[in-house]
Amino acid sequence: DCGMHQSVFRVFGLIWLLLPYMLNSSACFPVSHPHDKHLYILFLPCLIYLIIFNYIPMAGIVLAFKDYTIKGGIFGSEWAGLENFKSLLFIWQPGMEGGLAIADILCGDANPSGKLTETWPISYDDVISKDTFGKKNTEYREGIYVGYRYFATANVPVLYPFGYGLSYSEFRYSDLQVEKQGEEVEVRVKVENISDLDGKEVVQLYVGEEDPAVERPVRELKAFQKVLIKAHETAEVVFRLTEEDFAYYSEDLHNWIANDGPFRIEICKNANEVLLSEQICR
Repeated sequence: DCGMHQSVFRVFGLIWLLLPYMLNSSACFPVSHPHDKHLYILFLPCLIYLIIFNYIPMAGIVLAFKDYTIKGGIFGSEWAGLENFKSLLFIWQPGMEGGLAIADILCGDANPSGKLTETWPISYDDVISKDTFGKKNTEYREGIYVGYRYFATANVPVLYPFGYGLSYSEFRYSDLQVEKQGEEVEVRVKVENISDLDGKEVVQLYVGEEDPAVERPVRELKAFQKVLIKAHETAEVVFRLTEEDFAYYSEDLHNWIANDGPFRIEICKNANEVLLSEQICR
C-alpha cells in the first residue's frame, strides 16, 4: 500500500528539506561549480526507508537552492557517482509543497512529463563560451550557437540534451505528414501511448535547412505541444509553420530572409534524438 510509504516520505521529507537551512546546508553534499555557485544533492532519509522495503530502485533527488542560479548550468563531470542511480528526479526549486509533489511522483500518483530547458554538458570544457564567459570583460562570441544549437551542430556528446525527460508512460510516434497550404506548412504526426498508464508527452518540432546559403544550426526548435494521451490511445498533433519559422536574419540586408529550401521537418524526442523526418521546399 503506497499510502503508508507516502506518509513516511512526507514526514521525513519535510524534516530533511528544512535541515539545510537549520544547519547551514550541512545536511547536504556541496558540489563545486565553475562560477562559484553551489548545487546540492539531497538524499532524503525516506528514500533509504523505501529502498530497505524494496519499494523502489535506487533513486536520487536533486534540488537547486537559493544560492544556485540557472545562469550557471549543470555539468556531468561534477556529479560523481551519477551512473549508480537508476533514476534521477530533478525538481529545481520546488517551493514549500515540493515534498508532497516528490511523494506523488515516487509513489506513482503523478506521472512526470517535464523536459529539460537547457543542455546538461558532460564537462564545462565542452561549452562553446567557456573561454569568454564569466571573465572580467565577458565577450559573447558564440553567435547563433547558443545552447543546444551548438551541441547538436558540432555533435558534442552531452549528459542530457535539451528537451530530454522521462515518463512512466511510453510513447510511439508515426505517420508524419508535411503539406504546404498556401503560405503555411501543416505538419501532422500521430503519437500513441503504448503503456498502461495515462501520460503527457511534449511533442517537439525542429526545422533545419539543407545546404543553407549562410551558416545555420543543424536544427532549431520551432514548435512544441504538450498533450495528454490515455493509455493505449493515439492522439494526432497538428502544427502550422509560417514563413518566420524558416527565416534567418541577414546581417548584410538587415532583414529576415526565408529561402526556398529544401528544409527538414523533424519530430524529435529531444534536441539530439530525431524520431521522424520529412523534407519540404517552400
